[in-house]
Amino acid sequence: MLLELDPNPPLTQKNEFGAIPLRSCIYGSINGWKTGFPQDHARTLSLLLEGGSPLDPTMLPTGNEALDAVMRDWLRHNGSVHGN
Repeated sequence: MLLELDPNPPLTQKNEFGAIPLRSCIYGSINGWKTGFPQDHARTLSLLLEGGSPLDPTMLPTGNEALDAVMRDWLRHNGSVHGN
């Protein structure tokens, strides 16, 4: 919803815990709980990266192999890191 409704989404804005949306996605994939709703953290991470979220390679490994694969693929195909 963040990416769909805002032409300039706040992808570098930190939440009350000091994390940007990308880091919150990673945290939620490892420490989240079942909500009863579908959860696809790898797809969410892909959408955040496509939307322009900064990616710091030092986040790897995250502890979630699916997210690590998305991040490695992104770094391999884009050859650069968005500003942090």
